[in-house]
Amino acid sequence: MSDTTNSGAPKARTGPAQFLREVRTELRRVAWPSRGEVVQYSLIVLVTTLIIGAFIFGLDQLFGQLVFWIFG
Repeated sequence: MSDTTNSGAPKARTGPAQFLREVRTELRRVAWPSRGEVVQYSLIVLVTTLIIGAFIFGLDQLFGQLVFWIFG
C-alpha cells in the first residue's frame, strides 16, 4: 500500500495535536454502553467463563480417571 492520495501526491503526515483532536471527535460519536449494560454483560461473561471452566475441569477429571483405569 502506498502513501499517496488518489491524485498521486504524497499524503501529509498528521501532527500529534491534530491526531488527538480527531480521536476526541471520533470518541464523541461512539455509542457508549450504560453502566447497567456493562454490569449485565460483565456478569454474562463471568458466568459463561465459570460454566465453561467447570465443564473443562470435569472433562479433565474424567479423562484423567480413564487414563489411570486403562494404564493403572
